[in-house]
Amino acid sequence: MGPEVRRLADAGPSLLEFWKRYKRLYPNHEVFKLVAENALKLEECVPCYMHGDEGTTYKKDGCLCLSFHCAMGRGTISNKMGPITHEVLDDPHLNFVGHAFETRFLLSAMLREDYRDDHSVMSDLLEVVVGSLDHASRNGVPLASGGKLHPVCLGNKGDWPYLEEAVFTRKLMHEFDKKAAFHKVDIFHTVSLGVGKAWAACGFAILQQVCPGTSIEKRLQEHRKTSYVRKVDRSTLGWKGSEEPVGGWSKGALTTALCQFLEYFCQLKDLESSHRALLDAGAALVDASQPEGVRGKLQLMAESGVPGEVSKTRVEKAYPFDPVKARADL
Repeated sequence: MGPEVRRLADAGPSLLEFWKRYKRLYPNHEVFKLVAENALKLEECVPCYMHGDEGTTYKKDGCLCLSFHCAMGRGTISNKMGPITHEVLDDPHLNFVGHAFETRFLLSAMLREDYRDDHSVMSDLLEVVVGSLDHASRNGVPLASGGKLHPVCLGNKGDWPYLEEAVFTRKLMHEFDKKAAFHKVDIFHTVSLGVGKAWAACGFAILQQVCPGTSIEKRLQEHRKTSYVRKVDRSTLGWKGSEEPVGGWSKGALTTALCQFLEYFCQLKDLESSHRALLDAGAALVDASQPEGVRGKLQLMAESGVPGEVSKTRVEKAYPFDPVKARADL
């Protein structure tokens, strides 16, 4: 919450405002029931999230790390809003600024070799960790300055091996009629190592058409971005044969870097003023061996009133198709 927040009381008004807004979205959350029974005080309840992720050790083996972090912080890298103070916040402060040692708090770490062959080990660990957090949220953690701190977990996020357990909504506070809402979207896995990764790879596959060269490999040589990506080729893009590129990298930060490069590249090649070059590049990339639905998507782009000067001629001439079926494919 910032170095100025020395005591929980310093953030009391902002916490009350947070819970006031949160109640509009989740009026039946268990925390409000406990407050009505005088079991909790909202100004002592700190909203937080749990996170579970399997990282990689120096020996290239997996290590499951469980942590929690406060929902409120000092903003984001692009919107640093400063610390939470005793004044009521006009805008919500996200918690994405500062070193992870200050904003994320480790609950447990376990090597994959400990649960690889016996999944009950992970289940037992989650029972202990979640049970401990549940006890702290309901009974509070005594503070040296007086009063108690209640870490109220609002949601859980992480990768698939971690999310398959149901212990979270069995123990932690939540809305009983909205159990699924407790599990939040993990932006890192969903975008940086998910749809964003595939989007960036497909962007490179299309835009290489406007680069000089007689082959895909030679045209991709024009692309450069980071110190740890020496070249961009089919292997980098995860592009096998006529299949769609899915991205061949495992660093989430690289997705962001490559998307930034694509933006720069479009400006460099003056592709933002007209959609003709982009559509022509996409049409050149699609060959007769690819599914009809892919060809249909390109023609539907031309039919959908995309802003700017759009040419359908190349797609219509090379790839006749049934528009009704193409729309069904979409």
